[in-house]
Amino acid sequence: MHTRLARTVVAGLAAIVFLTPTVTWAQRPTKDDMRSCNEKAKSELEKTSVSASPRLGEKGAGAASEGAGTKPPRSVAMPRSEDAQLQGIDPEGEKDPAYIAEYKKCMRQAGF
Repeated sequence: MHTRLARTVVAGLAAIVFLTPTVTWAQRPTKDDMRSCNEKAKSELEKTSVSASPRLGEKGAGAASEGAGTKPPRSVAMPRSEDAQLQGIDPEGEKDPAYIAEYKKCMRQAGF
């Protein structure tokens, strides 16, 4: 009686294991996805730098006020393998936290 129950349980577990769909692997970005997000990140940074720059000829916008109290962006050296959303990031952009944020935003929007 116990062996019959054991066989039934084992057969049921085997059916579950073999008939259950395999685990789907995480989708990986293609070279086109990476190129597109690099282009988008560069474009977004250019937009913000143009809109944030002082206009020539405005009162108070001069060489003395440029860069006053600002620091250069800190270099971020996170290994690409730790963050899947950084796969394929431009090596120069990888040094700029704003670029990284835009790149990751694009990768999230693309489903990665």
